[in-house]
Amino acid sequence: MTWSAGHNLMKRQSRAVQDVLRSGKVNYWTGPKGMEFEKKFAAWQGSKYAISASSGTAALHIALTALGIGPGDEVIVPSYTFIASSFSIVQAGAIPRFADANIDDHCISVESAEKLVNKRTRAIMPVHLYGNVCDMDKVLDFAKKHNLFVIEDNAEAFGGVYKGRKTGTIGHIAACSFCQNKTFTTGGEGGMVTTDDEELTWQARSFRDHGYDVKQRLSLLELEQKLPYIHNIVGWNYRMTEMQSA
Repeated sequence: MTWSAGHNLMKRQSRAVQDVLRSGKVNYWTGPKGMEFEKKFAAWQGSKYAISASSGTAALHIALTALGIGPGDEVIVPSYTFIASSFSIVQAGAIPRFADANIDDHCISVESAEKLVNKRTRAIMPVHLYGNVCDMDKVLDFAKKHNLFVIEDNAEAFGGVYKGRKTGTIGHIAACSFCQNKTFTTGGEGGMVTTDDEELTWQARSFRDHGYDVKQRLSLLELEQKLPYIHNIVGWNYRMTEMQSA
């Protein structure tokens, strides 16, 4: 990219953010940008659903909770990864169990993970690290053998491809990060949860937004208008702002 092209890109980005600020619709619920971004990201990645979040760490926490993972559960995670992978498990109330990493690709060693499985194991979290994509066939076979969920930590490799499929579309659910040092950024911080499972999508949306009741399957705008203070679960405020989504 030439300096001129980069300069024009920055101008477009600045204009998009300024347009949101001038509109006064700066919150996820009041403006269209957040939902538009989710739809565009899902289409680009090849996922059915995308749920934006305030950070990649938040996205992992949302993904874990959507799966019902909590106190008493264990999740297998590589020992060689950014701290958010294991911290999100602790945030969910579960216990991280650390598997070794492969020497050749720095990704999780399924052979090591085999030694960690017990009756409390609920999921495995393969981390696509430094752009290196995990051997997902091995991970999926392992998960099927032990009846585990697969949570892709796609923070450092979204856009990557494994045997014709983009990372983030292979496990039951995935999370990626838009921090400044990632593939691209949404104003310095941000994240996204992706899945093909509609029920997980609703659980994720509810947890991301204070546990709003989504059982009536209302659109997000209808939900805010009709059920503003009905909460079925203890959730968090992990929403992304409209400026970030722009």
